Amino acid sequence: MKRLLLPLSAFLAVAVSAGAVSFKSGPYTFETTGDNSVTLTKADSKDGSGAKILSFTVPETVTNNGVSYTVTAIGEYAFKWSPATQIELPNTVEVFEASAFNGASDLVSLNMPANLKIIGDYSLSSTAITSIDIPASVEEIGYSAFFTCKKLNEITLHEGLKTIGGAAFYKTALTDVTIPESVVDLGEKAFYYCERLKSVKLPSSLKVLGKGTFLQCSSLSSVTLPDGLTEIGLECFLNTALTDITIPAAVETIGTSAFAHTSISSINLAPGNKNFVLVDGVLYDAEHKLLYAVPMKGMTSVDVSAKCVGINGGAFWGSEVSKVTLPDGILAIDAYAFCQSALAEINFPSSLTFIGEQGFADTKLTEITLPENMPYVLDGVFAGCSELTSVTIPSSAKLIYNHAFHNDSKLASVKCLGSIAPEIDDVYETYDSPFYGVSESTPCYIPKGSMTSYKAAGWNSYFTLVESENAGLAYVNVTPAEGTVLGKYADMKVEIEFASDITIVNANPEVYLRKGSELSGAIVSSDAGWKVNMAGKNAIRVWSDDGDGYTQTFTPEQDAAYYLIIPAGIVKNAAGDLNERIVIKWTGPAAPKTLEIVSVTPADGSTLPSGYFDMKFVITFADNITVLDYGPDATLRESDAIDGKEIVPDLGWKAVKENDNTLSIWASDYDGNLQSFRVDDNLVYFMTIPAGIVQNAAGDKNEEILIELKGATSGIDGVSVDNGLVSVGHYDLTGRVIPADAKGLHIVRMSDGSARKIMVK
Repeated sequence: MKRLLLPLSAFLAVAVSAGAVSFKSGPYTFETTGDNSVTLTKADSKDGSGAKILSFTVPETVTNNGVSYTVTAIGEYAFKWSPATQIELPNTVEVFEASAFNGASDLVSLNMPANLKIIGDYSLSSTAITSIDIPASVEEIGYSAFFTCKKLNEITLHEGLKTIGGAAFYKTALTDVTIPESVVDLGEKAFYYCERLKSVKLPSSLKVLGKGTFLQCSSLSSVTLPDGLTEIGLECFLNTALTDITIPAAVETIGTSAFAHTSISSINLAPGNKNFVLVDGVLYDAEHKLLYAVPMKGMTSVDVSAKCVGINGGAFWGSEVSKVTLPDGILAIDAYAFCQSALAEINFPSSLTFIGEQGFADTKLTEITLPENMPYVLDGVFAGCSELTSVTIPSSAKLIYNHAFHNDSKLASVKCLGSIAPEIDDVYETYDSPFYGVSESTPCYIPKGSMTSYKAAGWNSYFTLVESENAGLAYVNVTPAEGTVLGKYADMKVEIEFASDITIVNANPEVYLRKGSELSGAIVSSDAGWKVNMAGKNAIRVWSDDGDGYTQTFTPEQDAAYYLIIPAGIVKNAAGDLNERIVIKWTGPAAPKTLEIVSVTPADGSTLPSGYFDMKFVITFADNITVLDYGPDATLRESDAIDGKEIVPDLGWKAVKENDNTLSIWASDYDGNLQSFRVDDNLVYFMTIPAGIVQNAAGDKNEEILIELKGATSGIDGVSVDNGLVSVGHYDLTGRVIPADAKGLHIVRMSDGSARKIMVK
């Protein structure tokens, strides 16, 4: 009985001591967190008479049932929405838990306990505190800790602080901030919308400025970035008053819109930075592939580097640049790239396939012809372009997203070149439509014969549809056809047949052959450009010149998709109808499959009888085969397939096709005969036949073949695995009889009168 009572009493004691006890003392509710510590979990908002409690003095210690407890934490929601204007805390408090004082909107006076270590998430959010001195004991300021403390205009931070959480000072009235050297983690949007913040001193220890750290700090006019900084997050300084910026040598990553909509007139790069480069004052990556940012002030014209393939998001956002020249080869323009800039003139090369959301919103463009290889017009791309009067939409367009031309109130003419109407994105509210704010009387010119398509797509809900005099010129056949599987080598050419006689309009078109993706796939380069020749009265041949006047070939990758993109307007018929954009998809040759094996003799896992084993293996495949390697690098090893002792044939291994689908791998002795070896008791043998010895008609090759064989369990001589033969005598090269286990070369006489050579090791 005692052995049961003692453990039970011990268990009960632990359970009681571990259980938190909640009790009330004055206007406060406490909960025990240890033998002698409590957390203040709730402060009453009214006294016994129902009057609001405006001032609190939290005691250092409280007593319950004769036990004294130290107050060490202000719990989650303890003073949330409290009407208090003043709270006095004891120095024993170490933690403000999440939302401890959140929403106490009249709280103007709160002392910071000397031993405070953690200021939790939202703990002081939306209070009326105007200034605060964070004790040196504090190591962490949590997420949104001072969120919307709109009267907080002064804060002192001390060494020892390590972390400032995301949005910690969102929408405060801070004007100057010095962040201690001890801080190593400054959260995203830490000072977001601090519109009065004029200066900030960053610690040299800081490595990362995250997303939106100083976003909308509209008074911030200068900042010195730490030398060790490696990352500047997206929108980090968006909508600040910075006039110049120097990017440290250690910076490796810069996010989109990092310096957008500022007053920066000069971008500088610290010596030694290997990741970025300045070209005529414009910031690119080191290889000139991506344009990151331009000065917002003082620059009006930009010729983008010929090597550039992309414009980073927000690169020109809010700039004074009015003219931009894009190079052939540019692929993409990211979201907000030119938003709210002074841009009035830009070219769109045929290589351009993507423009991100609001890429050109609120610019000064007056006429636009969309890129001929861009199928999607994304959300708000040209929204708010108050000077835009004319838009031409190419035949490549497939979908017009919401807000695409939103509030372009001066738009007077739209021309669609495709016979099949682009889809218009569904909208729930009229306000979200692509053409909201554009007069329904605006004419939309469409190809002859396409009225049904455009009405079905809903274009007549936004415009007055007008058919043009000409239709799109449709093709009737292409060779190689859509879906063709290309061979190992393929000609870069196609023949296109039309329904009527044609003439060539453009003999040197901008044709693209892309691998993997119609929009962004790698281009298979043409040596001397693409040409167009007549291939009959109603057909053309479009081909890539290899530089010598011959059709260029390429090697398609296995199973890869290839898109041949032929532009509109390269031929016309007698009525003047022009061809529309043509896209043909082909596929590279199928990747070889593994050649299926039907049987192996001796089979994997076989047990070899005692005696001598003919070193021969027969493999039967499911398909007819062709031998590729007549002297394969096969191995037969004892005990281990990789490191085991190798049994080496005199003249190596041979591969011979026995019939249409059967292969023999055998070991040759010095006389070109089949070689044997003596099977040792209880050993395991591993035969490895390499891959690629044979193939079928489709080019499928054999994989590596590993055969495990078990040695005999008793005896020296015995029945061979070859047709039941047994050895009847062993001789050396002089004809002298020798023991069967003698080391060296043996001449073995078999029961059928034949003789073999074997090596006993």
